[in-house]
Amino acid sequence: MSKAQKASRGNKASSEVEEYRGLLAEPMYPLSLLDMCSEERVQEWIRQRTNKMALLLSHHGIDPTGEDCWRKLALALAKRHVPGFRPPPPGRGQPL
Repeated sequence: MSKAQKASRGNKASSEVEEYRGLLAEPMYPLSLLDMCSEERVQEWIRQRTNKMALLLSHHGIDPTGEDCWRKLALALAKRHVPGFRPPPPGRGQPL
């Protein structure tokens, strides 16, 4: 991969991350061994993760009570972050 490609890729990744705001833009640190010894800390970590998952579903316009909400979230994230799930740019690929 050329330097230009790496730079372009780095810029794209940072621009994608910038679209997430608030709690979705804040890192979620893993529990330490010390944290795992405290039921209160474990429960707080689970609450934070659950809250972020609800925000992520909402960010993508997905009903969290829907039967297939996780499939929809997986597809929404794939379309956003995996080039192979996006349509080709205009003028490329097979004609319609």
